[in-house]
Amino acid sequence: MSERLTAELATEVCANCGADRQGHYCHDCGQRFVEGRLSLGTLWNEVVAPVFNFERGVPRTLRDSLWAPGKVIRRYLEGQRRRYANPFSYLMIGVAVALLVSSLVRNDEVLASQIREASGGGLTRFLSPEQIDTFIDLQVRFSRQASVHLVILCLPFAALLRLFFRGGAIAFAEALVFALFAFGTAYFLSLPTSLVFALSGSLKLEATLTILILALVIATAAWQFFDGRWWAAAKAVFAFAIAYFTFSSIMAASMLFYVLRFSP
Repeated sequence: MSERLTAELATEVCANCGADRQGHYCHDCGQRFVEGRLSLGTLWNEVVAPVFNFERGVPRTLRDSLWAPGKVIRRYLEGQRRRYANPFSYLMIGVAVALLVSSLVRNDEVLASQIREASGGGLTRFLSPEQIDTFIDLQVRFSRQASVHLVILCLPFAALLRLFFRGGAIAFAEALVFALFAFGTAYFLSLPTSLVFALSGSLKLEATLTILILALVIATAAWQFFDGRWWAAAKAVFAFAIAYFTFSSIMAASMLFYVLRFSP
């Protein structure tokens, strides 16, 4: 029986690349051998599960990152890449969940009222009432999609990490992995801040808590990644602060320029 099975396996070829079959996966292109017609189980295993890493990555990565984010990053860089989720996928899932929760609790009218109150009367000095409405509308849209926009911070943050840790301590690619994992974990941890907004109606409080969670995750990850050195945590938080301040300033200036240039 085993000899016949071996003979059958040896004669089969991969439908994708034509290589001879050896085992359950093609040794040439990596495609899994599937018997018979496409089923729902096969569709889940080959299409849905790999995208979200349900079978191996995200739950384990999140669980370990809650207690040791820096160690997870270190293990991933040292080669345990099948054990943990792809850092980009991990971040994108965190963003998707954050957007879903935010869409359920956010109210655009409350957001606009909060932003108008925070801006005070400063805008009336150089903007017309129509321009102020446009500016506030842009801020509401930005706030609604803040989780997506903050992903952009990963690149400047990684570049600053590389700059601050000289002497080969961390390469840019490694710094980018650090940023993706740290931001991904922070997104999951900051989900309750949406409930803070829903209960208190304070956009400022929600934003402050989110930034504090990001800074805390980054500090903890850097402290663990660099073997318990406090100065490493301080450098990482400083790099994040510069990246965040620069990003916020550019976004505010861009919205203001758009209003002045295109709004009546």
